[in-house]
Amino acid sequence: MPLDESRKHPPPPRNSSVQKQPLCVTKVFYLFIFNIMHMYLAGGCGFGIYSTLFGHHLTDAISNNGAYLTPTAIDLTSFDLGTYVDQQYLPAMMTVAIKKIYGIVFYCSAAIAVVFAVAHIPAVRNGLRKVPLWSVYAIDYLARLRRK
Repeated sequence: MPLDESRKHPPPPRNSSVQKQPLCVTKVFYLFIFNIMHMYLAGGCGFGIYSTLFGHHLTDAISNNGAYLTPTAIDLTSFDLGTYVDQQYLPAMMTVAIKKIYGIVFYCSAAIAVVFAVAHIPAVRNGLRKVPLWSVYAIDYLARLRRK
């Protein structure tokens, strides 16, 4: 004897505190657009910041460590300066610049982690002012426009 459709799947409880919201296609689309823009913009900004820091620290390393090339310890008759600079000196200076940049990144990320850890303490978290949703800002802005 076949079961009727109402007995196959019982209805969800009416007073349930956890109800699934249907996922709207426009929400998914906006989330997709936000993620794409976020990745491209953050990637471009990160690349710009990293390349600027790298250029600054590379020239700084070359100027500070340029005294490493002293002609007193080099036999100029058998020394190929181009090969030395290309294979030993510049990679060493790039390593110094990269180490400086990642040191800065480490200190910045450690500072952010400390801020998040302090903000997670209940006494601090309860004292922080809550940021309203964008709709609240929009309502306030529209109210100010109507008053004028």
